Amino acid sequence: MSPEPESHELRATGDGSRDARALPGVPYRAFRPLYPPRPEARVSPASLPRLRGFIIQLKYDDIRTVVYFHPDSKITLLTRQREALASYAMTDAMRASLHSLRLPKNEFHVLDGGLLRQSSRRDRLVLWDILVYRSRYLVGSTYRARFELLHALAGHPRQHETETGHRLALRIAPSLWLAEDLSGAGDPLKLFKWAASLDGIEGFVLKDPNGKLERGLHERNNGSWQLRVRKPSANYLF
Repeated sequence: MSPEPESHELRATGDGSRDARALPGVPYRAFRPLYPPRPEARVSPASLPRLRGFIIQLKYDDIRTVVYFHPDSKITLLTRQREALASYAMTDAMRASLHSLRLPKNEFHVLDGGLLRQSSRRDRLVLWDILVYRSRYLVGSTYRARFELLHALAGHPRQHETETGHRLALRIAPSLWLAEDLSGAGDPLKLFKWAASLDGIEGFVLKDPNGKLERGLHERNNGSWQLRVRKPSANYLF
């Protein structure tokens, strides 16, 4: 039987450090690839006005990328299938950007995000979740708690990226962006129409802020607290 998640006080460190809320979790003391949370259910854009209380984030055209920080400062990038990225070799700029995060040293940390596909943004990684912090797999923690922790570890960025001209994310470092919560940015249907007009954006991902992280034992996991809202395309129609 797997041990039950235990509550431990976690602290975001570095300049501007603050106490994070107590988060549950289980030990993660040796490197083992994890399947990241994956939204499965799809809803129509027309249903957006009726879906309240969700965190709304852009769904990027990306290669899902799980970032593993090792205690010896090594960084490993794997796909959601737990395989090496076949078409990307980490650049010095990306490595420096990842090391700019306020993560405690000599611990395992695992972050979830996506490497943008467009050639003009090929060395840009967007983060949206943290799965392991200080060598603890945050099983049982809510998405809101993890997203707030990630925001703190990123230094609470306030400036948007300016490369695209569309403010698609918050800028952490030259190669590193943070997905933004758009739930308070206005009419969700109007926001979706704006997002659907942009190259490199596939729609929205809606996340229940109170949805709790379950173990990623299979590729399909944690779908109960996430919804996909896709824009129509040649390969995808409602």
